[in-house]
Amino acid sequence: MADDADTSWTVVFALNSTCPLSRQYAPEIRRIVSQPRLVPIRFHVMQVNDARQDSLFGFGNTRMVMDEKGTLAARFHLNTVPAVLVYRGNPFDCYRPERVWYQGAIDNWAISLGKHRLQVTEPYLLRALEAAERGMPAVPAFTRAVGCYTETFRH
Repeated sequence: MADDADTSWTVVFALNSTCPLSRQYAPEIRRIVSQPRLVPIRFHVMQVNDARQDSLFGFGNTRMVMDEKGTLAARFHLNTVPAVLVYRGNPFDCYRPERVWYQGAIDNWAISLGKHRLQVTEPYLLRALEAAERGMPAVPAFTRAVGCYTETFRH
């Protein structure tokens, strides 16, 4: 269990290599991962219902987690990718639902599959990370992710 004094954070991007929207978000995720932060943040990529590791999702210093059967995604009721989870604490606590600080969409760029805004107006993840750096709660703490249904990828 993470100590309350632990100021590190874990961010998990839930993606699938066959989901077009997961692939379209790769440059934005790469940008987010490469930004300097005020507090330590560990970035993980969880490939949901995906049997092959996709090099497109190798974002610098990220840890790849293969969730081939969707077991971890199911624990968090993640039924859509791309999605993101933010946790406070060490990486051994990162897959416990009660540790979630923010869960949902990376931002509001995607309206639906194949339909996007010209510009992001709600950078949910960036706001959640900025709040975490200030020790404030994420607002909102939950958003609905838009994308591919994870059930589609079940083996």
